[in-house]
Formats: sequence, structure tokens, C-alpha cells
Amino acid sequence: MGIVWSRKRTILAAAILFIVVLGVSLFFALQKPVTIAVDGKIIKSGVFFTSTVDAVLEKEAIELGNHDRVQPSLNSKVKKSTRIVVTRAFPVKVIADGSSKEIITTPISIKEAIRLAGFELGEKDIVKTVPVPKTVPNQE
Repeated sequence: MGIVWSRKRTILAAAILFIVVLGVSLFFALQKPVTIAVDGKIIKSGVFFTSTVDAVLEKEAIELGNHDRVQPSLNSKVKKSTRIVVTRAFPVKVIADGSSKEIITTPISIKEAIRLAGFELGEKDIVKTVPVPKTVPNQE
């Protein structure tokens, strides 16, 4: 003897099945695989349900300094396969004409660091530093 389904039970079962399928579909649709890299190192790859870059960083307790750089911007919407890149700022000491000034910056060109420190680089000026294209932490 088989199960006898009334019309109401069939409709109820179909409605429950529809809600379950909709819920599972919504769950997978809202997932956003995100990779977080800080100073070139991947520190987290995971699935998030948050809507902005700022919310992802907050959820992961990644604190930012005033001069740190984040790409995409903090208020950007998180999409599937978003890669969040945090570049930490660091001190660089610029010495010119007998005076010294420390700036806090992310990697920038040596000329840009000199300009940010408030010095002008003349044609005959000589730059002595570590031979790198961009600034590095604790560089003089």
C-alpha cells in the first residue's frame, strides 16, 4: 500500500522544497571568495559574506595605520574572487643639506620620498642610498 498524498500535502511539500532550494542557492550566491595579502604575503584566503573591503578587514581584525595603503579602496564592494592588498607604511629618513627628516610612507620612488620630506632635488645633487627603485623600511 502506497502513501496517499492529499493536494494540500503536495503543495506544502513543494513549498518546503522550494524554500530549501532557494535558501541553498542564496547561500552559495552570497559567498565571496576573497584573498587578503599584506606586504606581498597572502595571510588569508576564505569565503566571506560581507559587502565591503572595510568589513572584510574588520572581520579578520586587520588593523590599518594612517599611512597604510589598501587596494581596492575600503568602501569598494567585495565581489567574487576579490584580492585585497594591504601595503604597510614604514619610516624613511631623508637627509639633505645637513638636515634630516623622517617620513612615513609606503614604497615610493626615491625622488618622491625626497619631495615628500620637503627637499628639492637639483640637477647637480647626488643621491646616496640603497640601490633600489622604491623605498624600503628604515631606509636612509
